Amino acid sequence: MEYFKIGRLAEKGYVMEILDYVSRDNQKIVVPCADFVMNYMNNEAPKIKWKACRIIANLAQKFPEKVKQSVPKLLANTKDKGTVVRWSAAFALTEIYEKYS
Repeated sequence: MEYFKIGRLAEKGYVMEILDYVSRDNQKIVVPCADFVMNYMNNEAPKIKWKACRIIANLAQKFPEKVKQSVPKLLANTKDKGTVVRWSAAFALTEIYEKYS
């Protein structure tokens, strides 16, 4: 996570992509990074935003209580100009909602 702070934009995107990939099958490994991911959900870079939303969606499947605080940022991302960002935010909101309904 320290590398994310000093890396170039492309490298930051790779970090989020790796976390997204790992969180699809092994959410438990990524749970400690949830707060880190939520801090970057409204980043200016679309790839970082959409990957952060996807990670939250993946974590919501088994750890909805850990990610429910991300709802305001997800709602903000539903108004993003990028289609993939909006879709990823909507997907994450759906995953969280399903666990609480």
